Amino acid sequence: MIRRATRQDWPEIVRLSVEAFGASAWPWKRWRDLLSAAPQPVAEPVQALALVAAPAEPPPPLAGYVALQMIHGEVEIQALAVAKGVRRQGWGTRLLNAACERARQAGCHTALLEVRLGNLPAQAFYGHLGFRVCGRRPRYYHSPLEDALLMRKSLVAAASPCTEAGADAT
Repeated sequence: MIRRATRQDWPEIVRLSVEAFGASAWPWKRWRDLLSAAPQPVAEPVQALALVAAPAEPPPPLAGYVALQMIHGEVEIQALAVAKGVRRQGWGTRLLNAACERARQAGCHTALLEVRLGNLPAQAFYGHLGFRVCGRRPRYYHSPLEDALLMRKSLVAAASPCTEAGADAT
């Protein structure tokens, strides 16, 4: 089940963030602010939220999360993580699909994300789901210092927004 994250999910989201990103994980205050924000109407120009994947049978309590921000027709996928114990079971794909679909329904036409230059598995994952490299941000990441690749995907062409580019969604 994919659902909007709540304040009650905060401790598990922070744990997953540290597990996945170590020293470059978001600070707890950023998660607190995101999860404490009241839901905004779709018509608002900026909408930030997190979605979580809650498997039917724990552990872990959450399979993963995705944080996103929608602004003026674009969605930025800000963070995506899946718990170590349930990786390679499709949770990342389901979370990204849900984020892209929610953004598409809110009127977004493009999805953007940054990925570490050295994170080849993540680049392959996003590429398989239709994201394409469209730029580079020098020295974007810290701990360790590393460039980011900027990846973009159109949300208007496909019925299922995060399927492989060119694939028939029917």
